[in-house]
Amino acid sequence: MTPIVEATALRKVYPSAAGPVAAVDDISVTVNPGEVFAIMGVSGSGKTTLLSLLSGLERPTSGTVAVAGVALHGLDEAGLTSLRREKIGFVFQDFHLIGHLTALENVSVPHELAGTPRREAQKRARELLERVGLGSRTHHFPHQLSGGQKQRVAIARALVNRPAVVFADEPTGNLDRASADSVLQLFAELNRDGQTFVVVTHDPSVADYGDRIIRLEGGRVASEERGRGTARTHPGGAVS
Repeated sequence: MTPIVEATALRKVYPSAAGPVAAVDDISVTVNPGEVFAIMGVSGSGKTTLLSLLSGLERPTSGTVAVAGVALHGLDEAGLTSLRREKIGFVFQDFHLIGHLTALENVSVPHELAGTPRREAQKRARELLERVGLGSRTHHFPHQLSGGQKQRVAIARALVNRPAVVFADEPTGNLDRASADSVLQLFAELNRDGQTFVVVTHDPSVADYGDRIIRLEGGRVASEERGRGTARTHPGGAVS
């Protein structure tokens, strides 16, 4: 099985007044197709930096990363941008929706930027908004949506270009418990359809959805364990 994400001996060093600091220090990981891979750790442990390196948002000081078989170190900035657009989806804690665009437009724009005609892009966006339970909210603006609804729009946007992997950074961090559970149920359903996820979280109940969990301390992997895989066994029904 060829990994969707494969990283070897990753290091990311930042300068500081006290001297260089390794936010990520010699980490090697693989993420397999259809897997939910969870990265845990307290604030400052390096988990968001690792996510940025794995997804090509940042370049490592040393080490290598490949996504969907493509070595990131061999790409220039234009190549990285193209890979992220075509192979990678992102879900962030703060949603990162565009305030003056409707839910439909927020989801369809990345598809249009990838070269898809507007009518086809909006058709795909409508289908995804239906899939995440927001078919009746297509023309609502972000300020008209709840936190959980905004995150569902963000998830639909992450899926619009049919990515090989979705990277999610604290996807439930700004949600109440009910909304968080709803978003996790959605992740579970998407994973059962074969979507691969890499999820950064400090919340054990979120990590519990993973097939594998690594815990970071001081930029290093402190432990690795099998998750319960509730992403595929969660009993939740249809998204509402």
